[in-house]
Amino acid sequence: MVEIPDPDAGSCPDRRAEAQELVNLLAKTLKEYALIDQEVYLLKLRGHMDKEVSEILDIPMGTVAVKYARVGKKLKEKYEGLK
Repeated sequence: MVEIPDPDAGSCPDRRAEAQELVNLLAKTLKEYALIDQEVYLLKLRGHMDKEVSEILDIPMGTVAVKYARVGKKLKEKYEGLK
């Protein structure tokens, strides 16, 4: 997966710009996926566990795991080597 640098206030402007560019790229790419896939992926990125995502979106936990893994795999394939 593409590693997004920490854009905190102490970072140099180049690091913040790099982080923003990667966030924009991720947002653009996620638009290619179904809304439910976007929601699952973003909730998981925010640290929610599968059970929480399942309850929030009212979908089975297995579906959460599969959707997250599939989107992650597609993103990795698409942007592998990008740093």
